[in-house]
Amino acid sequence: MSPWWREEITAQLAPAAVTLTRRSRGFRRRELACETLTVVSGAAAASVAHNAVATMSAYLESNGWRNAALRVTLHGALVRYLVLPWIEKLSDRDVLVYAQQSFVDRYGETARDWAVCVNAAAQGRPHIAAATELELIETLRSGVRNLGLSLSSVQPALCSAVDDLARVDREFSGWLALIDSGHSCIARLEKGECSSVRAARFAQSPEQHLLTQLEQDALCAGIDPAAGRLYVHAASPIDHASLEAHGWLASPLPAWTLR
Repeated sequence: MSPWWREEITAQLAPAAVTLTRRSRGFRRRELACETLTVVSGAAAASVAHNAVATMSAYLESNGWRNAALRVTLHGALVRYLVLPWIEKLSDRDVLVYAQQSFVDRYGETARDWAVCVNAAAQGRPHIAAATELELIETLRSGVRNLGLSLSSVQPALCSAVDDLARVDREFSGWLALIDSGHSCIARLEKGECSSVRAARFAQSPEQHLLTQLEQDALCAGIDPAAGRLYVHAASPIDHASLEAHGWLASPLPAWTLR
């Protein structure tokens, strides 16, 4: 069956919230429903990822959202990123092994059980690797089977955001910031490709945290932050004026997939 003849559900999974959007079948999909759910803590031993998937699954089941394709985007601390230097003559398989070991070196033996993906970098450019708990992927697969859904994709939020940004400016150079509740992911792009990624938790205002992270990254890269171009996707409204007061040319990211 063509994917256009099934309804589509997009799920934005974050540690604290899940946003579900249901769209009609057909080439020009219409939004049928959209719900944002607070993640409910499960058993004491359950992981944050398990709680997010369980919250999503309970809603889908109770509301009869079945017979649809499910696209999942992982936000916040559900996904981790690393920047890997370009190494000549590595096959795609070798790059994946290199990425897996790099996560183990950074986070310890627990990372051996993570699902890892790596972007297709241009010649000489760094790779961006993303990882999430394998348990999350397995729980998603088993859950959607029980609900009569098909899992069409699972993507890190940064990948979706870079794709959205390419629709605006394929050769963009500057910064891309994703802000969830208490968590940020900030990528520096050069001609449309990621060259650095930094993720952090924060407790202060998102604007102050974002400003600090941006200025630190610009300093490390030897770039004058006074002329920094910036796109922001935030779960809650961000005061762009406070960023612009420090010289950042801030714009909201026109998101096609991040909704």
